[in-house]
Amino acid sequence: MKASRIGTLLATSSTALLIQFVLQFAAGWYLSRAYIGTPDHAHSTMELIQGGTPHAFISNFHYWGSAVLILHSFLHVVCLLLAGGYRPPHYLRWYGSLALFGCAYLFQVTGNLLPFDKHGVQSAAIEGGIAAGMPVLGTQVAEFLMGGGQAAFNEQTLGHWYLAHRLLLPFAFVLGAVGMFFIQYSRREVKENRLLAILPILIPVSLAIFIPGPLGSRASELDYNQYGALVSWYTWPLHGSLQAFNSIGSNLGWIGTGVIPGLFTAFLVILPFLSKRIADSGVRITFGAFMLYFLLVGIFFGGRFAPLTGTRDPIVGEEPKTTLGALPIDAALAAKGRDFFNAEGCSGCHGTDGKKAQGGPALDNTYKIHTDSEWYIAFIKDPKSKKAGSTMPGFPNMAEEKLKGIAEYLRGPH
Repeated sequence: MKASRIGTLLATSSTALLIQFVLQFAAGWYLSRAYIGTPDHAHSTMELIQGGTPHAFISNFHYWGSAVLILHSFLHVVCLLLAGGYRPPHYLRWYGSLALFGCAYLFQVTGNLLPFDKHGVQSAAIEGGIAAGMPVLGTQVAEFLMGGGQAAFNEQTLGHWYLAHRLLLPFAFVLGAVGMFFIQYSRREVKENRLLAILPILIPVSLAIFIPGPLGSRASELDYNQYGALVSWYTWPLHGSLQAFNSIGSNLGWIGTGVIPGLFTAFLVILPFLSKRIADSGVRITFGAFMLYFLLVGIFFGGRFAPLTGTRDPIVGEEPKTTLGALPIDAALAAKGRDFFNAEGCSGCHGTDGKKAQGGPALDNTYKIHTDSEWYIAFIKDPKSKKAGSTMPGFPNMAEEKLKGIAEYLRGPH
């Protein structure tokens, strides 16, 4: 890569990313002194942090800074790609930049759970459910992500993610930074503009002063199996991809969240090896096609994402109009519903009889929350009509007999 304005811009961007990471690490270390990463204490310590000074400012800076870090690291990868920075001898810078973006993204994903509010817990439960729904190794991947030897959200998940957030990801980020800066500072092809490299920090600082970070209501064990949270902005394209394939087939969502992102990641990883066979124009067209795909599925299938501030608590659907005592369960209809549930695609996600979830929440306790059969029928037809953040595909054409049977089965003890 010849010394040029583009080279100077990329060098400046790299330095700015390093500065942001150092400040984010310092802010995270400071907050960790007051934060207790257990289900019993996480939310209460976050309330104390956001209610004190200077804790509140540092917490807000950490939140907004992580968002800026995602956007900046992604734009850095884009600029590097457009400049041909994946070609030798710059492959270390390329892989380092990819690692920085990946870590920045995972910092946000894992950090979203740490306040242990309803949105964070339900979002993590959804992410674990999506992983569990993958074919072949889905359950094993979900167990790895959720911790505690379980494929669903559990008491160990918070500690599992907190460990990754404060130890594993910073270590990976440092390795990526070493790769990115090795060429820049060993070859000294170009010099960065150090004054310009400081400017991105002003964005999260300004936001932290005037706009507090989000904190919702404390999560309970009921949230471990709830999928009502709205999607976060950084997972919005993946959510759209999931829903796009769910609209094709109820069991095809894994293609949108696993195969397509996997192909995109593989494309970026093997670029240095393909650089002698593919012209720069071909690389840009392929990259642009992926970007256009994620943009379109986000717009048409992603729905709205959770607000950036405030409580972000999941939207509560309609309350049941009847109680279990007021409307007895039709045992014969419920028995048919059980057979329908296990014969249809329901058991593929929620497990046989709803007790061993393989991608969706277990449903053995749903009767304690909703007892109105009409609620279940409406939800099965159009899940988003009751839970705006639901990732479940709708079944608007399911036969009325099956709808009524499954609803009767779910609204009673099972």
